[in-house]
Amino acid sequence: MFSYRSFSIGRNLIGIYPGCITSMKTQMFLSILVLSLNACGNGIGIPAPPEGSGGSGGQIPTLVCTAPKADCDQNPTNGCETDVSSDVLHCGACDRVCPNLPGTNTACFAGDCQISCETGFTDCNQNPADGCEYDKKNLLTDRNNCGVCGVSCAVGVPCSEGSCGVCVPGTQQCSGASTQTCDETGHWGNPVACSPTLPGALADCRAGVCISGKCDSTHLNCDGDPSNGCEVDTTSDSQNCGSCENKCDPGSVCSSGTCVSN
Repeated sequence: MFSYRSFSIGRNLIGIYPGCITSMKTQMFLSILVLSLNACGNGIGIPAPPEGSGGSGGQIPTLVCTAPKADCDQNPTNGCETDVSSDVLHCGACDRVCPNLPGTNTACFAGDCQISCETGFTDCNQNPADGCEYDKKNLLTDRNNCGVCGVSCAVGVPCSEGSCGVCVPGTQQCSGASTQTCDETGHWGNPVACSPTLPGALADCRAGVCISGKCDSTHLNCDGDPSNGCEVDTTSDSQNCGSCENKCDPGSVCSSGTCVSN
């Protein structure tokens, strides 16, 4: 039978479904219906409001996101929280992380990982797996990457200020009667006159090396031995006066290449 309590339950239903239950007769009918169902032992009580139920049993529905948004944390309470068009941790898809490689700047643009070299670094080995591994400061002195990646200097030739030298440090070259020494940067120094290495000989250059050449105007190689150079001074040697084996008579001396009486 109808009671004040069943009437109150009917009024509760009005609060749950506003705008749907308006008349007093309807309220009374719903109250009687609720009491009858409870009396039958089916345990049906006042239904829960439909807002946010998402389906049977009050389960929250799967979110349908609009690109480029996505529900990457699988937490529907915060909605489609990730923009996969610009997030480096979810670039183009929730499970795609842009790599963080040495010497690089990483960005996500339009869902695609964009990797560029940091200032001062470059990818000399052309291997994208290790990023921009090369410090550009080394281009100034690296013989294998001199000035530009991949440019190698000749064996023994240094790289200085990003330019390969032209010679091996410490080596010498000569031209005419002058010589040059290769400095530590791999470049030829200023030419200097060759010095004779043997007595009485003139300096000469042969096959790029300074050597003792011809005898000077006052010396001769009278013994035929090249190892001791031009060993005779013909201006004063009385046994080779003016020429080899030109001996002065006893009591004479050699003066300016001529035998004179003493």
